[in-house]
Amino acid sequence: MRNTALLAGLTLALSGWTSAAPQQPKPFTTATNLVVVPVVVVDRKGQTIPNLTAADFQVTEDGKPVAIETFIPPVADASGPADGRFIVLVLDNLRTPAEIAFRVRDIAKRFVDRMGPLDVMTVISINKGQAVSTTDKAALKAAIDRFQPGIGESIRSFDQDAQHILTTIGELSAQMQKAPQRRKVMAIIGNAAAFNPQRVSPFDDRGPDLGVEWLAAIREAARSNISVYTIDPHGMTGGGYSGDYSTSFSAETGGWAWANTNNYAAAVEQIWREAGSYYVLGYTAPINDQKLHPIDVKVNVRGATVRARRARS
Repeated sequence: MRNTALLAGLTLALSGWTSAAPQQPKPFTTATNLVVVPVVVVDRKGQTIPNLTAADFQVTEDGKPVAIETFIPPVADASGPADGRFIVLVLDNLRTPAEIAFRVRDIAKRFVDRMGPLDVMTVISINKGQAVSTTDKAALKAAIDRFQPGIGESIRSFDQDAQHILTTIGELSAQMQKAPQRRKVMAIIGNAAAFNPQRVSPFDDRGPDLGVEWLAAIREAARSNISVYTIDPHGMTGGGYSGDYSTSFSAETGGWAWANTNNYAAAVEQIWREAGSYYVLGYTAPINDQKLHPIDVKVNVRGATVRARRARS
């Protein structure tokens, strides 16, 4: 079911600040068949790895190597002259129990506290939410304070809610494509089982039918170069999510998920670190047919983990 109220709110928020925001330098100005892939490389402790070169990376599409034609190393932190980050903070008022609503607000405010002067953030609730998009920390925190869980109001089953959530994530991703920032992240604070469903890769035909919502959301995130991260506010109290995060929705987009942990501060810090320290790789698409093609990025660093989207459209 299309959440028109949510989408209308985000559209107004984007139009409100984009026209006034300074135009940021684009990473590439070339043919439309150039594929741009933001890549985060972290060590075993989760620290981003700097000083890599294009020769350290290998990229394949459809299992075949492609030549890296353009390479941009990590930009300076957003507190400097480099372009800021655009983060859409999605709050779960669909599957969050009232007794842990305070955790959602606390985690969200940690994101706001971490903002740099050039960063832009949108705060929005997943169900019938009105978006607030600004660089003003006080306004963002006021929007977070208005968050109220609506669990129990949905007449849909859990599976139907999960489909609704994936549809909304896809449509939000399409809206985010209009943002001028080079680095765009969707950070979701909500039930990871619904917002970060564990599935096999959409390119693995051994798995179950993933549904049109999954594929559509993956496609829109890929088109907009968006990484999706999820923090489950259930923490260690139960009701959260456990499983192989490497096969989850967030991981498919180049993001990650945190669940069954109370260390929310570390999760927020990791997301900001990865949003501010990333490589940009560019290659020419071998086939320009508007279909979903699997991407695999590897790096010649022992023990390193690569976060990059796993598809392009």
